[in-house]
Amino acid sequence: GLAAVGGEREQDRPEDQPAHATPQHRQQPADSRGAQRPEDRPRQRAEPDPRQKLAMYAALGRKLIERVGPLLSVLFAGAKAGDPELAEFAATTARERLIGVSGLVGQLEAIGALRPGLGFDRARDIVWTLVGWEVYELLVIERGWSLDDWEAWVAESTAALLLRDAEADV
Repeated sequence: GLAAVGGEREQDRPEDQPAHATPQHRQQPADSRGAQRPEDRPRQRAEPDPRQKLAMYAALGRKLIERVGPLLSVLFAGAKAGDPELAEFAATTARERLIGVSGLVGQLEAIGALRPGLGFDRARDIVWTLVGWEVYELLVIERGWSLDDWEAWVAESTAALLLRDAEADV
């Protein structure tokens, strides 16, 4: 999720942190299988179909990009150019995305939907990569994909790579 708006960083506001978000969790989001982030919507949590969970997550990613994508593009460019505050913003955004993805993968793991032999950490890292700004930038901005194509690709790719019933698709 977006980590900084209006000059106040989310990590600086304890009241905005999930109950489990101790400073240790914020520094080590890899340990947050049960993360409760804004991305972790009740409808998605309640959805029994793993493919639909992933499609809902891809749709959420699209909504976020539609809302803040142009701003993120400018902020991330500043981070790449060496601005230390924007570099910290980019790092915080990546950590927040990891927490959100951890919640989703934790849901899939809890219902036994992950492919045999695919551990939580690897599954989390796959989703984290596929929904990352860098991949969006490559496919949509540089290669000209539509947002519809990007959203469908994220949903299909995460399902093919993660889900037990998709082993033949990989």
